[in-house]
Amino acid sequence: MRGAVLYGPRDLRFEERETPTIIKPADAIIRISATCVCGSDLWPYRGISPVARPTPMGHEYCGIVEEIGNAVTSVKPGQFVIGSFFASDNTCPHCQVGYQTSCQQREFVSTAQAPILRVPLADGTLVATPDVADGGSANHRNESSRVEAEGCPRVRRHGHRGRARGRRRGSH
Repeated sequence: MRGAVLYGPRDLRFEERETPTIIKPADAIIRISATCVCGSDLWPYRGISPVARPTPMGHEYCGIVEEIGNAVTSVKPGQFVIGSFFASDNTCPHCQVGYQTSCQQREFVSTAQAPILRVPLADGTLVATPDVADGGSANHRNESSRVEAEGCPRVRRHGHRGRARGRRRGSH
């Protein structure tokens, strides 16, 4: 599998990397449908932040679930999902009040500029959309346009969680 790796300021290479696999029971493997460059990716690319070693790039993503670990219950293979730059369990006290980026179990997702991605803590990190996008349907074109229009997937993910949380508490 080929993926983007940053070696230093303005030295970005597309090279062979290991194809991710399930490592822990809470992992999911997704096939990337869309990924974007986040502003935090640009700091090391521009040389503002140091690059100590070759670093795989990418932490804004969405795609189709290919495989899940045996502890994953909220997503299933074939679902279109949106993820975040921090993997979170969505059960710790920080997550419960809406601060998934401060999750006590958080892991940074940093290899999404590639065709396949391992997502740790999948139940707390991935949000499935109501419909699975298929390659040629109008629904797929509309979903792709919506993702592009909304920007990075984290906007969609956090917006979705906020709407869901608001409905559960009775406010909009």
